[in-house]
Parts: sequence; C-alpha cells; structure tokens
Amino acid sequence: MKVLVIGLSGVTAELLFGDERLENLHRLMEAGCYGRLQGIVPPDSVPGWMCMATSQDPGSLGVYGTWERVDRSYAPPRAVTSRSFEEMTIWDQFAAAGRPSVLVGVAPCFPPQKIYGVSVGWDSSLDTRGGIFTHPPFIAEELRALFGGDCTMADRRFEAIRHLLRNTDWGYFHVVENCTEHKAQADGCAYLDGQIGTLLECLDDETAVCVVSESGSQAAEGTFAMTQWLRDQGYMSLVNQPSKHSDWETIDWRGTRVWALPCGDTPQLFFNVRGREPQGVVEPADCELLRNELVARLGALDDSGSGPTCAAYRPDEIYRSLRGVAPELIVDCLSRPRAEGAWILASSNNPLCGEIEGASLLDVAPTLLELAGHEIPGSMQGRSLVAGLAGREQRPSAASDEEQIRQRLSGLGYI
Repeated sequence: MKVLVIGLSGVTAELLFGDERLENLHRLMEAGCYGRLQGIVPPDSVPGWMCMATSQDPGSLGVYGTWERVDRSYAPPRAVTSRSFEEMTIWDQFAAAGRPSVLVGVAPCFPPQKIYGVSVGWDSSLDTRGGIFTHPPFIAEELRALFGGDCTMADRRFEAIRHLLRNTDWGYFHVVENCTEHKAQADGCAYLDGQIGTLLECLDDETAVCVVSESGSQAAEGTFAMTQWLRDQGYMSLVNQPSKHSDWETIDWRGTRVWALPCGDTPQLFFNVRGREPQGVVEPADCELLRNELVARLGALDDSGSGPTCAAYRPDEIYRSLRGVAPELIVDCLSRPRAEGAWILASSNNPLCGEIEGASLLDVAPTLLELAGHEIPGSMQGRSLVAGLAGREQRPSAASDEEQIRQRLSGLGYI
C-alpha cells in the first residue's frame, strides 16, 4: 500500500468538515474515517510536521519552536532547520523497506531533507528561481524547466506536485499547503479542495490518502508582545533602548530574570539562573516560585475579556522527556483560544469508518505504517488506530531493530 499525506496547515476541524464546497474532502470522509486531532504544544508547523512524522513530542525531539538556544550561553538563538531533527521518521521506515519517498513543503523546509527519494523545500519564504531547493539538486532544474522560474506560485506548485506524483517512484508522498496563503482561510480551503481533486486523479486504488491539519488556528486580533510585557513587568531590562540593534543584543543580563525567544504566538520563556547562565540572577531555589508566578499572571491577562488569551505550559509536565535546551515555559498567546486540528483517512484496507474520537497528531504515522504493512519504530509515542484491525497485530520495532535500520540508512548516506 502506498501512502499520500496531504497537509493543510492551520485548518480547523469546523472548516474542514463543515464547508459544503469541499466536495473532494467530503468524498474522502464518506469513503473512510475522519475526526478531530489533538495537536502538540507549540501548535505550529515547526515542530508540528516533524512531530507527526516521528510520532514524538517536541521535548523528545529537543525542538520547542521555530527558534532554539544553542547552549546555556547568551549566544543569539538560531532558527530551527531540517538538520535540527535526528529521530526516525515515517519516510525512514519506508526507506528501510526499499521504498522511496517524496516530500514537498514539509517544514522546516531548509535545507531540503536528504532522504531516500525526493524532497522539495519550497515555501513562501524561499526564492526558487535560483539556488538549490531540492534533493537531489537536479530536481530543481527539472521543475524550473517544466513549470517556469517561480515554483512558489500556487498553480505552478500543484503542477509540479502532479508531475512528481506521476513521474517519480514513491511509496510515501507528503505535501503540505498553508491555506492562509490563499486569501481568506475558507476561500483557501475551497481552492485547495479543487487542487486535491486533481491529485487524487493521479492515484491508483492501492494508495491510502490521509489529509491532516496539524493544528487549527483562529484569526488573531493583533499580537502579544511578550518581550515588551516582560520589560513592563520588571522581569527584563535593556542596557539602552534598541534602535537598529535587536532586543537580544541590548539585554542587560544582570538586570534580567526572564527573557523570551521570538517564536511568534508561542514564545519560549527562559530564566536567567545563577550558576547555570553566565550572569544568572535567579536563585535555583526560587525558580519554581517564579514559574508559578508567571503562569498565574499570564493566565490572568484576559480577565477583562478584551486582552489576549495566554496559556503557559511547563515542558516537564507536557512532554515525555526533555532534550536540548528546554525553556522554563512555553506560552501560547492568541486573542482567541486555538482550535484542534483534524484528519481524514481513506484507504481500501482501512477498517475504520465515520467519525473517530480521541486521535492525536502522534497517532498518524503509526496508523499509516500499519496500513502500509511496515513495522512501527519503538521510538514512536503514538498508537496505530487500526492495530489489530488491519489484518495483523501491531508490533513496534525493538530498539535493536531500529538501530539496524539507522545503520542501514546511514550506510546509504540518508541519515
């Protein structure tokens, strides 16, 4: 069984299931199963799509947002890239079985992932008219020659996707589109539904189709300036007012107890701890009190009903393990609560039908591996929703099996 995953970034379940214009998506719902999808914190494309692909939470991956601290020094944060992830993915399992994959727009897009197959790393921020945005590199020239210089334009992008579906050897194909790039979200979904119809025409009956929204998003009425709030509340101070320099370059570390990494609507908060950071001022024994204070104050921001809604999460309480430099808190700041994601699964061997409750983003990869007839890595934290129903019992790979797969892929030069 081949697998096509169509990622619709940030689409709510209400829109996906309730818009009657989405005829192709509703046909898939009628042919299989669908439901809401519990997402992850932070509810963003990075690290969301890699959490789906690895079936691991952000703490276990050591990636807590779009930016990350390199170490406990005061070095500026660095942007998360595809090289920030090392865990086994669903496409690694296909590769271990000798089946290539195609990835299109799976965040983080740069550099294009070196996989067994083809990866295309475009998104709205990449200029595909020059430079390398694919693996292998020659695929970029092939796409430019066929579809013109700017492959980020939606119509040309889908032409390229159809070309890859029809002319590339693959067992697993994963494409991600952002509805908010196509006018209003509802209109964007209607446009994408039409394009999805053209993708389905490229498939045979032995292909499982899974449509996934990694998290739903609500329109925010403005943004919450976390760094400014920390300064106003006395948690953070600057040596001088920033001009052409960034806030980071002008932080007065000896006068700062808490600072934030710039992660959009989900900033990461770090404490400046004595004995841990070079100029730490927070006593280790006071960290718990400070954390509780911030959780309470951020949670009370919307008491008036007119401010932003902020929820602060402790990584050690929501993740199975913590790798890398974990923040003390991850804050989700929107003017409205963030909605769940959603999924639709249609496959000739899918025993599930109708609405399915209780599914998680981390369940997607194990379920697809089960339907495709591949073993499920022991590192995956989710569960196969069709275990015992798809003609065989679920048997997660043992640690020794997973290490053999890693060695095999490493020898081929893919990881």
